[in-house]
Amino acid sequence: MESFFIFLHIGICVFLVLSVLLQVGKGSDMGAVFGGSSSTIFGTTGATTFITKVTTVLAILFVVSSVYLTVSKKQKLSVFEGVKTETTTPVVTPPAPPEEQKKN
Repeated sequence: MESFFIFLHIGICVFLVLSVLLQVGKGSDMGAVFGGSSSTIFGTTGATTFITKVTTVLAILFVVSSVYLTVSKKQKLSVFEGVKTETTTPVVTPPAPPEEQKKN
Protein backbone atom coordinates (compact mmCIF):
# COMPACT_ATOMS: atom_id res chain seq x y z
CA MET A 1 0.00 0.00 0.00
CA GLU A 2 2.84 2.34 0.83
CA SER A 3 4.54 1.76 -2.52
CA PHE A 4 1.27 2.70 -4.24
CA PHE A 5 1.24 6.09 -2.48
CA ILE A 6 4.90 6.68 -3.35
CA PHE A 7 4.14 5.87 -7.00
CA LEU A 8 1.12 8.19 -6.89
CA HIS A 9 3.22 10.96 -5.33
CA ILE A 10 5.86 10.66 -8.07
CA GLY A 11 3.13 10.79 -10.72
CA ILE A 12 1.66 13.92 -9.16
CA CYS A 13 5.14 15.49 -9.15
CA VAL A 14 5.68 14.77 -12.84
CA PHE A 15 2.26 16.12 -13.86
CA LEU A 16 2.72 19.20 -11.65
CA VAL A 17 6.02 20.04 -13.33
CA LEU A 18 4.49 19.53 -16.77
CA SER A 19 1.47 21.69 -15.98
CA VAL A 20 3.69 24.52 -14.74
CA LEU A 21 5.85 24.32 -17.84
CA LEU A 22 2.81 24.37 -20.15
CA GLN A 23 1.48 27.62 -18.74
CA VAL A 24 1.93 30.78 -20.72
CA GLY A 25 3.90 33.52 -19.02
CA LYS A 26 2.33 36.86 -18.15
CA GLY A 27 4.43 38.97 -20.50
CA SER A 28 4.69 36.55 -23.39
CA ASP A 29 2.92 38.71 -25.98
CA MET A 30 4.82 39.57 -29.14
CA GLY A 31 4.46 43.27 -28.50
CA ALA A 32 6.01 43.00 -25.07
CA VAL A 33 9.07 41.24 -26.48
CA PHE A 34 9.96 44.05 -28.89
CA GLY A 35 9.23 46.93 -26.56
CA GLY A 36 5.63 47.63 -27.50
CA SER A 37 3.04 48.13 -24.82
CA SER A 38 0.57 45.43 -24.05
CA SER A 39 -2.52 46.05 -21.99
CA THR A 40 -2.56 42.52 -20.62
CA ILE A 41 0.74 42.80 -18.77
CA PHE A 42 -0.45 45.18 -16.05
CA GLY A 43 -4.16 44.99 -16.75
CA THR A 44 -6.73 42.69 -15.28
CA THR A 45 -6.29 39.00 -15.69
CA GLY A 46 -8.84 37.17 -17.76
CA ALA A 47 -10.76 34.09 -16.86
CA THR A 48 -8.81 31.34 -15.18
CA THR A 49 -7.66 28.87 -17.78
CA PHE A 50 -8.07 25.13 -17.53
CA ILE A 51 -4.33 24.55 -17.09
CA THR A 52 -4.25 26.96 -14.13
CA LYS A 53 -7.03 25.02 -12.42
CA VAL A 54 -5.22 21.75 -13.10
CA THR A 55 -2.02 23.19 -11.63
CA THR A 56 -3.86 24.30 -8.50
CA VAL A 57 -5.43 20.88 -7.99
CA LEU A 58 -2.10 19.13 -8.57
CA ALA A 59 -0.35 21.45 -6.10
CA ILE A 60 -2.95 20.67 -3.43
CA LEU A 61 -2.64 16.93 -4.12
CA PHE A 62 1.15 17.23 -3.91
CA VAL A 63 1.01 18.87 -0.48
CA VAL A 64 -1.55 16.37 0.84
CA SER A 65 0.42 13.37 -0.41
CA SER A 66 3.66 14.80 1.01
CA VAL A 67 2.09 15.24 4.44
CA TYR A 68 0.54 11.77 4.32
CA LEU A 69 3.84 10.10 3.38
CA THR A 70 5.70 12.03 6.06
CA VAL A 71 3.24 11.11 8.80
CA SER A 72 3.10 7.45 7.75
CA LYS A 73 6.90 7.18 7.72
CA LYS A 74 7.25 8.97 11.04
CA GLN A 75 4.97 6.46 12.74
CA LYS A 76 6.94 3.50 11.40
CA LEU A 77 10.53 4.66 11.70
CA SER A 78 12.64 6.22 14.35
CA VAL A 79 15.61 8.44 13.69
CA PHE A 80 17.74 6.26 15.93
CA GLU A 81 16.63 2.94 14.48
CA GLY A 82 19.63 0.75 13.75
CA VAL A 83 22.08 3.03 15.53
CA LYS A 84 24.25 1.22 18.04
CA THR A 85 24.49 2.99 21.33
CA GLU A 86 27.54 2.71 23.51
CA THR A 87 26.98 1.08 26.84
CA THR A 88 28.83 2.83 29.58
CA THR A 89 29.61 1.29 32.90
CA PRO A 90 29.31 3.53 35.90
CA VAL A 91 32.55 4.41 37.62
CA VAL A 92 32.54 3.02 41.12
CA THR A 93 35.02 4.46 43.58
CA PRO A 94 36.61 1.77 45.69
CA PRO A 95 36.26 2.05 49.43
CA ALA A 96 39.08 3.65 51.35
CA PRO A 97 41.86 1.34 52.56
CA PRO A 98 41.54 0.17 56.16
CA GLU A 99 44.50 2.30 57.38
CA GLU A 100 42.80 5.56 56.44
CA GLN A 101 39.57 4.46 58.09
CA LYS A 102 41.39 3.95 61.43
CA LYS A 103 42.97 7.43 61.33
CA ASN A 104 39.65 9.20 60.91
